[in-house]
Amino acid sequence: MNSRATGSQNLLDVWLDKIAEPSRQRSCVLGETPSAQYLVEGRATRNDAAILLERAFDALNRIHAILAYLNIVKRPVPGISQFLSEAKHTYEQALGHFASEEFEGAREFAAAAGGLCQVVEIIMARTLREDSTFPSPVAPPPKHASLLNDSKRLQGILRGVDSVLARVHWLIENGTLPLNDRNQVRRIAGWGEALYRQARRMRECESEEDATELARAARAAADSAEHVCRSWYLGRVSPLRPLGAEETS
Repeated sequence: MNSRATGSQNLLDVWLDKIAEPSRQRSCVLGETPSAQYLVEGRATRNDAAILLERAFDALNRIHAILAYLNIVKRPVPGISQFLSEAKHTYEQALGHFASEEFEGAREFAAAAGGLCQVVEIIMARTLREDSTFPSPVAPPPKHASLLNDSKRLQGILRGVDSVLARVHWLIENGTLPLNDRNQVRRIAGWGEALYRQARRMRECESEEDATELARAARAAADSAEHVCRSWYLGRVSPLRPLGAEETS
């Protein structure tokens, strides 16, 4: 990604962090949106969007290849169809934005698709690893210290999920997302929350390796929800108009 597009993205990140704080403190006020922050840098380029679209495309095809193999060996993985359907949908949304030369939207929806693919891959790997009847082609790797009893790493991931979900929920409740986008964001964020709760339960059961895996899936889902939010706001904010400002005809 070029430096101008990165600058624009970082400024939006700062703004999203600011509006998350009232949500975390349970003191949100409708319309409490900073209006002095400007996007003065450049926007996403065609190449920025194309790179993330390619990655999402590769991930979707990789998943379908694995599913085809699992179908052959009759090892279904329950519970992933909703994530995979949403990943395909967000990828198609990205293609639509790209065709219209709306490269910010294409980039964010492609990133959302990539995150949802990551959720699917984590769940598939976890399910197959726990299936003792699955004929693994190779022996499992040895345990190593970086994945065992790493409470600090797990805590960091869980804090990150909590922060992203706080931003997303503030935007759902107080932002200007259109109804279809709001419903999509709420659906994806709901999956992130469910995975987050499972990760915390696993942590309480002192299964930190499993908890870390679920926390990673939760973070991927939460990030996907935020990318859908970002697509709407990046598409509406020009380099000369402050975030939260009303459009004028």
